[in-house]
Amino acid sequence: MTTTNPSDIAQVAQEWVETTARLDKDKRRVEELADYLRAHLAIGGQVVTPDGLHVGHVAGAARFDVDKARDLLTPAQLDLITPEPVPVPSKELAKRYLPGALVDALHTRTRPSVRVLK
Repeated sequence: MTTTNPSDIAQVAQEWVETTARLDKDKRRVEELADYLRAHLAIGGQVVTPDGLHVGHVAGAARFDVDKARDLLTPAQLDLITPEPVPVPSKELAKRYLPGALVDALHTRTRPSVRVLK
């Protein structure tokens, strides 16, 4: 068992509290700045910072949503896109056997983001 000076551990705990508070504040500020950039840049748009970095507004990704597939599809459609023995609907099989509009409905779009591009 290690003996720890109570004042040392109290100091570490205090630093942890302060660092966590700064981190929370920084996360909120990052989100505020990203919201501003999303509002002022079209999707696909970018701006060059004074340091020469390219910052862009990137479209959200479309992700195949297994839960949506299970909720929206008929049992026959679900069987058609669920390979054996894996009981999970397949995006590839959905693209192969279902109409495009239905496949699109099985996707969830993530939120557009702001990223450093170069």
